[in-house]
Amino acid sequence: MPIAPVEVLEAAGLESCAGPARGVALGAALDERLFVQMLGPVYDEVRDFKRTRMAWPRLAQLAALARAVARLGVPGDYAEFGTWRGGSLYLVAETWRRLEQNRDLIAFDSFAGLPPTAARDGAALHQGQFADVDVNEVRAFFASRGLSRVHLVQGWFQQTIGALSGRTLALAHIDCDTHDSTVAVLGRVWEALAPGGFLVVDDYAHPDCPGVTIAVEEFFARREEVVWQTPMPESATAPGLNCSCWVRKRGGREANEAARAVGAAHDPGILRARLVELTAQVCAARGLRRIALYGAGRHTESILPGPWPAAGVQVVAILDDHAAASRPHVAGVPVVRPEALPVPVDAVVVSSDRFEDVIATRAAAVFGPRGVPVLKLYGR
Repeated sequence: MPIAPVEVLEAAGLESCAGPARGVALGAALDERLFVQMLGPVYDEVRDFKRTRMAWPRLAQLAALARAVARLGVPGDYAEFGTWRGGSLYLVAETWRRLEQNRDLIAFDSFAGLPPTAARDGAALHQGQFADVDVNEVRAFFASRGLSRVHLVQGWFQQTIGALSGRTLALAHIDCDTHDSTVAVLGRVWEALAPGGFLVVDDYAHPDCPGVTIAVEEFFARREEVVWQTPMPESATAPGLNCSCWVRKRGGREANEAARAVGAAHDPGILRARLVELTAQVCAARGLRRIALYGAGRHTESILPGPWPAAGVQVVAILDDHAAASRPHVAGVPVVRPEALPVPVDAVVVSSDRFEDVIATRAAAVFGPRGVPVLKLYGR
């Protein structure tokens, strides 16, 4: 049986909540416990500015998207712009290694801090910020973990973006902080992103990084994809602490399956088959094991033998007001006039999509006095 939310919380050692604010807090606490349970040792290696400035919710999101592209079969690699000491890169690499994914991970960074900033980047950023990193130490770190599919690309993005040429990306993470750097990579990353792939942009809506928000809004204003701001539990009390957004590129297997599902939902043949199946199940549930179909046209041909035998329901006759000796059977079932039905039946099912109401009225007049129920496939 389903487990109630309160039981979930109690099983995790959390108290049940009262009110939406408390619910959000407890939900975040449960999410954090699940994240730590899955990737706790990896998180311990990178947290608290050891290898990343990102808090756990954004790392958990990256790990979830890395699992998603693997599960959905989205082709391609991972690219990260602004990797610093490699914390988020390590998290994705370790997630894919556990899933036995044969994908490359390409990390772009100047490893010399931020480039010159502009007025639209705000006053909090400055040239050379985040230069407290040694590219050789980062390389040695990944080598020591046996992550040979991690590739570091050093230099300014405008000069190194060409390393993406010929690659397809399943997941991309842009953490450039400034407007011009974000613009420099956004178009090329989007072009390389596979249909159904995910893009995460860090610092979107961050009060100290207004240039990133401008770049993202300008780029996607010309596209149909939706930019989703990542909900972060700390944002209410510390605005900007966990600002981020994600976008999924249109297309891909899941989108194709959704399109087929929408088409199927409007396909008359599929709808008819489903309604006939449901009617057969209703007959079986009500103990109506022997039925007659009223109507001997193409509709009846299309639903025989149909789902009736599988439901344990036997179609013993087909009723036709104009039954003729020239057509004694339909799909092996005898065709007779309603008044001449030779065997007792538990129910009569109207078999017509165009004249259902007319035939139902006629069937009720003939079989109502006998106490035989008349069922419709399409109407009530």
